[in-house]
Amino acid sequence: MAESPSKRTLWTWALGFLASFALLALTWFFWREVTSFCDRVGNIASVSGLPVSLVGFALTIHALLKTRKIEQDARGRIENAVAKAHQETRDAVARIGQQLLLSECEALGRLASESRRLSTELQWSRAADRCRDTAHSGILLVAHPRLQADEEKKLRAASDNVQGVASFIERNRLSQGSATAPLPRPQTQFLEDMFNLVTNILVRLRREVLETTHADRERQQQA
Repeated sequence: MAESPSKRTLWTWALGFLASFALLALTWFFWREVTSFCDRVGNIASVSGLPVSLVGFALTIHALLKTRKIEQDARGRIENAVAKAHQETRDAVARIGQQLLLSECEALGRLASESRRLSTELQWSRAADRCRDTAHSGILLVAHPRLQADEEKKLRAASDNVQGVASFIERNRLSQGSATAPLPRPQTQFLEDMFNLVTNILVRLRREVLETTHADRERQQQA
C-alpha cells in the first residue's frame, strides 16, 4: 500500500533535520580542522589575488602611457601643421613682396628708358617730366625691404642724380632756349647709370623668382 503524501513530507522533514544536525555536530567536532581549512583557503585566495592585482595595475599604467603617447603624437602633428601653415604664409607673403618689387622695378626701368629716349630726341619738356617721375619712383623704391643694402645706396644716389638732370634741363634747355643742344656727357651718364642699375636689380629679382619657383616645385614633389 502506498504511503500518503503527508507521511512522505514528514519523513522528508525528519531526514533534513537529521542531516542538518549531523552537519552541525561534525562541524563542532572538527571545528579546529574546519577553521584551519578556511584560513588556508582564504590565504590561498589572497595570494592568488595579488598577481591579478599586479597585472591589473600594469595594464592600467600601460593604458595611461599609451593614451599619453597618443596625445603627444596628436599634439606634435598639430604643431607641425601649424608651423607648416605659418611657413607657407611667410613664403606666400615673401613671393608677393618679390613680385611687387619686380613690378615696381619694371615700371622704374620703363621711366628711365623713356627719360633717355626723350633726352636723345631733344623733347626737353617731356624729358624733364620723365626725369622727375624717374627720380620720384626711385626714391619711393629705396624703402623697399627686399632691396639689398648696396642697391638701396646706389638707387638713392642715382635718383638724386636724375633729379639733377631734370633741373639741368629746365635751367639750360627750356629757360635759355638751347633746345637744339644735346645733354652734356655727365647728365647723359646719370640717365645711363639709372637705367643700368634698375636692369641689374631686375636680373637679380627674376633669378630669385625662378629659384623660388623651382624650390616650390621640388617641395611639392617631395610632399
